[in-house]
Amino acid sequence: MLTALIRITLSCLVCVVLSINPAFAAETIKFALIEPLSGPFANIGNNGLRGFVAEFDRINARAGVLGRNLELISFDNKSNPQETVQQL
Repeated sequence: MLTALIRITLSCLVCVVLSINPAFAAETIKFALIEPLSGPFANIGNNGLRGFVAEFDRINARAGVLGRNLELISFDNKSNPQETVQQL
């Protein structure tokens, strides 16, 4: 849970720096998450996904980042490194 919070915090900081331009204010900030949602490590991936969803909901409830909502797009790598490479 702590590593997920650190990832989100760092990602948000990057988004703040990259979204200084007010022309992008109406767009959502999209994040891709590739986790093992099935297979032998599904428990770890699902816990991580729940953490990200909870944190994104909390951030979006507080007006997002610079007025922009965060959107999480998750992918299942099926606990297989080759699946991760193919999804990149």
